[in-house]
Amino acid sequence: CSAMLLYSEVCLHLRSDCRTERKSDEFERGSRPCSGDDRALFRSFMATFENQAAEINGFLQRVVVHNATHDDRLNEITQGVNTLTETVKQEVPAEARQMFHTLTKSIRDLATSNEEVKKYLAAQTVVINNLPKNIEGFEIMLRDELAIATTRHQVQVSQAAINLTEELKKNDETTHDKITQILRNTQQHVAEWNFFVPGVKSLQEKALKVGSARYQSKLVYLRGYYLLPGIRLRKEGTSVKLHASITLYKGDMDDFLQWPFHHTVGLSALHPKDGTIKMFQVGVVSPGELFQKPTQSCNPYGFFTDHSLDLKDLFTGGYVDNDTLLVKWELLPRLGVQ
Repeated sequence: CSAMLLYSEVCLHLRSDCRTERKSDEFERGSRPCSGDDRALFRSFMATFENQAAEINGFLQRVVVHNATHDDRLNEITQGVNTLTETVKQEVPAEARQMFHTLTKSIRDLATSNEEVKKYLAAQTVVINNLPKNIEGFEIMLRDELAIATTRHQVQVSQAAINLTEELKKNDETTHDKITQILRNTQQHVAEWNFFVPGVKSLQEKALKVGSARYQSKLVYLRGYYLLPGIRLRKEGTSVKLHASITLYKGDMDDFLQWPFHHTVGLSALHPKDGTIKMFQVGVVSPGELFQKPTQSCNPYGFFTDHSLDLKDLFTGGYVDNDTLLVKWELLPRLGVQ
């Protein structure tokens, strides 16, 4: 073919099966004189062109085959879709009918269940309506039982309290008797009491000035007697004598003691450094009011005049130390009685 074409139109021209005859070399040479280089270049171009045309032709053949294959696959897919469509048209009504029958049966079952539930609720409504009456009756019964139980419990507690009180009273009486006995035994064995007499010089000056002065310790139990021991300084001429004094008080052991009071009283001055003792003993010669069992809180104050210690001897003997005298006041058995 000797047609003059664009490169992009070559493939289309080849498919057209062109019959244009090629012009002769003479025509070509007549039309435009060509040199040997131009002819060589033209032959090279034609060879390259023919090779590319052959490649394009092969590619087009493959494209045609590939398109035919896709057309066959497309036909298969179309056929499958048509078959599925027919199947669905046949199967769906059957499935729908089955679902309809199932749904209808479920509705009937549900209706039956609703009726049963209504009957059950009706029965329970009766029970619920009767519940307040039943609760009220139960509350009344419970209150009655609780009242009976409370009364019974109160009676039991009261009786237990009475029994406990009586038992405690007995125990208290027994305990009190035992404690009293122990205290009596203990107090009856305590026979002496030591105490300091402070301000001896002042007491001496007072005795010289007014005739007497006294000092009392504190209340103690001696041999069961509740008493206030002490000393009395009394002026005798130009000297001052130290006597023993006593005041009996009402005590817890009075009912177990011997009355009137008949004990011997011992009074001692204790040396603060070497422990030597100056003492005397006096007894009750004629028990008067002072030594009777106390009916008031205490008996009148009294002192023993029969025996005494000279205060001057106590000063010179060193018994008075730092203006203080240590005295032992004790109850002894009656003179001549062991």
